[in-house]
Amino acid sequence: NGIDYGHASLRDSGTVRMCFEGVSQRATKYLEAAREGAYQEQSTRAMPFKAENLGMPFELRGTRFEPRLMILNEKEMELYNEVLAKLQPFLKAKYQQLRKESDEQITEALGRKDTILSDKTWEGVIGAKAFDIARFLLPQNITTSLGMTLNTRRFQDMLTEWQSLESL
Repeated sequence: NGIDYGHASLRDSGTVRMCFEGVSQRATKYLEAAREGAYQEQSTRAMPFKAENLGMPFELRGTRFEPRLMILNEKEMELYNEVLAKLQPFLKAKYQQLRKESDEQITEALGRKDTILSDKTWEGVIGAKAFDIARFLLPQNITTSLGMTLNTRRFQDMLTEWQSLESL
C-alpha cells in the first residue's frame, strides 16, 4: 500500500484510464491539458450531428438565453443538413470529369476496359467529400467523447486543476 509506505513517487507507476462522454470541445482543451497523457477523442466524422448533441454552457442553463440558444442549435443543424444534401449533387457534377479521367487511367494501367470505378465507389467518394465540407459548419459546442490515460500522480494534479476551474 503506497499510502502506508509513505512514498509519493509510488503514484508514478500507477495509471488511471477515464472516459468522458458528451463533453464540449471547450472542455476537451482542459481535459487534455496534461502533456504526459495519452488521449483519444472521437472524431467529428463518427459523431451524429443532431441538435441534442450540441452542448449548453453552464452559464446559460436556466436563463432566458437557453431557449434562444436551443433555437439557434436547431437552425445550425438545419443548415448543416441542407448544405450536405445540396453538396452531393453539386460535387458530383463538378467532379464528373475527374471520374472520367480516373476510369481512363484505371483502364490504361490495368489494360482492361471493364475495370472502372463503380457507381457505389464514386458515390462514396462524393459523399465523403460533401461530409468533410459540411463539417466546417459545426460549432464549437458540438459534443464529443474522450478517453484518457494518465499516471496516477499527474491525474491527481489534474483533478486539483479541474476542481479549481469555475466551469468547463
